[in-house]
Amino acid sequence: MAKPMNAQSTMSQEFSVIKRMVTNRFRTTSVPGAQVRVIENFLPEEEFERLKAVAREEKDNLYRKNSGMRSGAAMSSQDLRAGACAQLAESLINDRTLERAQEALDISDLQFIGQEDTNQLSLLYYGEPGDGIDWHFDGNIYLGDRWAGIFTLQEDTLDEFSKLELKEGDGSIHQFPTKLMPNSLALFQGDKMIHRVRGMNEGEERMVVNLLFSTNPEPSKNP
Repeated sequence: MAKPMNAQSTMSQEFSVIKRMVTNRFRTTSVPGAQVRVIENFLPEEEFERLKAVAREEKDNLYRKNSGMRSGAAMSSQDLRAGACAQLAESLINDRTLERAQEALDISDLQFIGQEDTNQLSLLYYGEPGDGIDWHFDGNIYLGDRWAGIFTLQEDTLDEFSKLELKEGDGSIHQFPTKLMPNSLALFQGDKMIHRVRGMNEGEERMVVNLLFSTNPEPSKNP
């Protein structure tokens, strides 16, 4: 739960949001020094395999979207919690996950985005040729710093490195070894690091759970 703030503090953070939105609209390179952390073997193996099996059973029920930037299938937080995939929420949205993320990032006031926010938790599936996401920054409508958490359930590709790629502030590519991604939680600031998911080839599959954190998860009142 977000900590209460006085009016002056809230106003200061609202101005920071406006400044951040304007800056990000014209940003073309990542912010130097943005952190990336990966927590391997995140869940006990038996629990991980159970969640993976549940998610794969539901993959045909995901909503498919194809646009100029993004192609793939997804299930929102609300839909996920209403069916068999509710097990994903139970295993990932809890004090254990939050404490490990706080420890990995050394950020004691990190919190989950509120459950009422459809972006708090989502299931993403890339399973058709060309599925992926082009280079982009995420938006940040929250008063605090925003952190994305990518928990990989499956990444069956022939690539040595994960389809997920981030660009550092100097333009170099931050990559993750594919074999280490399943049952790992990758944490990064998607509004500060430009990133993409390379397109799938025939027969390749990638399924992840997207989590969202913030140091102050209260949404901005700015449009």
